[in-house]
Amino acid sequence: MFQTNLLWQNDSRWAGNILGGGPPTIKDWGCLLTSMTMVVNGFGHNETPATLNDKMKGVGGFSGAAVLPFKLPSVFPDIAYQSLDEYVTTAAPMAQIDAALAASKPVVVRVDWSPNPGLQDHWVLLYAKDGNDYLMLDPYQYSGDAPGKKNYLTQRYHYSGTTPAEVITGVLWLDKSGAAPAPASTSQPAPATTTTTTTATKVPAPANAVKVYVAQDQLALRGAPSVTGALIRRYVLGAALTSLESASATNTKVGQMNQWLQVQVPEGDQGYVAAWYVSLSQVIASAAGTTTSAPGTVKVIEDQLAFRSQPVIADNNILSRFPLGTVLTVTDPQAAQKIGVMNQWLQVKDANGQQGYVAAWYVSS
Repeated sequence: MFQTNLLWQNDSRWAGNILGGGPPTIKDWGCLLTSMTMVVNGFGHNETPATLNDKMKGVGGFSGAAVLPFKLPSVFPDIAYQSLDEYVTTAAPMAQIDAALAASKPVVVRVDWSPNPGLQDHWVLLYAKDGNDYLMLDPYQYSGDAPGKKNYLTQRYHYSGTTPAEVITGVLWLDKSGAAPAPASTSQPAPATTTTTTTATKVPAPANAVKVYVAQDQLALRGAPSVTGALIRRYVLGAALTSLESASATNTKVGQMNQWLQVQVPEGDQGYVAAWYVSLSQVIASAAGTTTSAPGTVKVIEDQLAFRSQPVIADNNILSRFPLGTVLTVTDPQAAQKIGVMNQWLQVKDANGQQGYVAAWYVSS
């Protein structure tokens, strides 16, 4: 069983600290940071949400108030970021989660904390399975919570479904650096950890192959179209990849959640990348900042997407909701690097000219 000390984001010692670049505080939006802090401490460190907040800021580990988990190894080289995966429209990989917990590995999962329409993100740390439910360390202290009290995942959070596979809408995988990933099930071997694994047979690039560009720093190239596929290597923001799929298939998949795109990388290896983390527009980083080729419009890929007055999830800032397929005008100069990326907010304008924000991971170019 993974062991660590319980920490709360609403602890008065750091609740009022500005989270990352703000304006939200650790109390407001620090559930993922606090869950990461508990993982870090379980791996032998001694941090608080306040100290980890400061250290992550020091390595560029925030986009506004949104923490960037892939930056954690820059603070702690002995900790490996594996992936952050979406399960909004598909069932969470419970066999993989069970195997990780059985191997005493931590699993940080996202849930919907509110009965209100839409997804209200909250992150918690799973540390053991108990019957058909999961024991968790909840970084938000509710009335009656105390160290040593057992809190169960689906007893507290059940707004996106009734089973754990429905309740979990995202998974952050962290481990000790160099540790092998947990197997997808107890009857299968763990995925290979070599960094030179490639797909078994190389696929010829199609005529007029489409170039796609990495829109999420440290994007994983995998040996199979799955989060359990062997990790080949990672690519930095803006890296150019060649799609091995037809132009029509590529255009359909790019920016879409839970789609995998077969690509060839500059080194010649072939594999798969999460299509929701690539773009048809290149992101170019420079010393003066980041410049992008921003699309003029985006399309909503999640039904009833919230249109908000501020770039933060809150009950009092929803302007309206957009049905699936709604086309919005982009007014955000950093759009190309945000579209399809978790924890990014995109400034847009609706058909009536009203300005606001939408979750960038629920739109595509």
